[in-house]
Amino acid sequence: MGRIALFVATWLMAAPACAGERAVVDALAERSRIPAEELRVLLADCEKTQRSMNVCAFRDHVAADLEMMAALRKAASLLDDPQRQALTAAQDAWAIETRSRCEAEADGAAEGGSMRPMVFSHCMEQETRRRTAGLAR
Repeated sequence: MGRIALFVATWLMAAPACAGERAVVDALAERSRIPAEELRVLLADCEKTQRSMNVCAFRDHVAADLEMMAALRKAASLLDDPQRQALTAAQDAWAIETRSRCEAEADGAAEGGSMRPMVFSHCMEQETRRRTAGLAR
């Protein structure tokens, strides 16, 4: 099983049903390796520094990702095993394509500068929200 497929399968089983603020900050702390207290300071003013802008954009991406995982879990619960495997494969392909597209967008817009993480996270958030809406249909 691929790394992304394993991640999806794990989240289908373990992710919380909804992405409340605490769940988002906890997931953000885990993914960014920034302590939750430091995150709360950065998130308190998303316009203060480029770092806080980057962290706030990443928070929005994480929130969208948690919502998508809940939608995937719900969709998977309605499927039989072959259909679940197809959903996992489709999600794996979506994740690879989306990451590549957002990497290219961030590289083009920010040229490796300090805004790059913000541009990448914003792209991932938007694409993730589109994917979640598609899963809900």
